[in-house]
Amino acid sequence: MPAISVVLATYNRADRLRACLDALDRQTCPPDDYEVIVVDDGSSDHTRQLLEGYRPRYRLRPLFQDNTGQPQALNRGVASAEGRFCLLLDDDILAGADLVREHLAAQRAAAEGTGVLAAGRLDITVPPAADW
Repeated sequence: MPAISVVLATYNRADRLRACLDALDRQTCPPDDYEVIVVDDGSSDHTRQLLEGYRPRYRLRPLFQDNTGQPQALNRGVASAEGRFCLLLDDDILAGADLVREHLAAQRAAAEGTGVLAAGRLDITVPPAADW
């Protein structure tokens, strides 16, 4: 069972999602310690094909649903999480290599039963060839 579940909701952003999943595959946290749950909120692009064919080191659990909005998609992902802790990310976040390990360490260091609610700094770097 994973210690932490990373939960993402996505809608018609397959290319950005791919970069997000790739960044999660470069984590320093051991792959057996985390799972990634992606809730596809009714995408009409190639998100489903991406998720069904993607093979990361970590356990990827794609869920598919009709479009109901990001909050409901995240709620569904959290409800299906197997980790003791959850880390919610947006589908366009390129996580630094230590994000999952550090978040898990913070949760484990918290007083028993209290947990941690954390919001981290986001550095925005737009690639030179960005078309968005």
